[in-house]
Amino acid sequence: MMDAVAKANEVRPGAATFDVVLVPGDQSYIDELTRKAKGIPGNAVKVIPPVAFDQIVPLLHGYDIGFYLCPPNNFNMRHALPNKLFEFVQARLAVVIGPSPEMQRIVTEHQFGLVTDGFDAASAADLLLKLTPEEVAEMKNASHTAAKTLSAEAVTQPWLDAVQRLTRVA
Repeated sequence: MMDAVAKANEVRPGAATFDVVLVPGDQSYIDELTRKAKGIPGNAVKVIPPVAFDQIVPLLHGYDIGFYLCPPNNFNMRHALPNKLFEFVQARLAVVIGPSPEMQRIVTEHQFGLVTDGFDAASAADLLLKLTPEEVAEMKNASHTAAKTLSAEAVTQPWLDAVQRLTRVA
């Protein structure tokens, strides 16, 4: 993702910035990301100090696009449906993702984002460069529309109902 932003800025300087929002975790990984970000010209990529889980959505709300590429290195990564996708929606962001099947299905169904052609920096940079402010605004509105449907309360309720039915039968 950092490489995609760097590549977009090589083509059109100042075209994109990227703030990496982290939760507390492996400090060596955070340090690695911070070093990589500092190596990208123009201060285009910054690593934001880790925030508590319950502060992610409020922090993200101040941004325009949630950007995530999840290369399909194994079965689980290929079919991932990470929390960050739902955090992007709850923050009412436009979404740009790689062609991960499960994420793509949700993004396409609710029309709150776009899917890159591949997981490489060039594909993502091309898509970032093509985005217009009007498209981003439309996708943010679609995210707002989808937020209730994709909320934790709405998504988990069918599971809770099913477990309750099973426990009553037993």
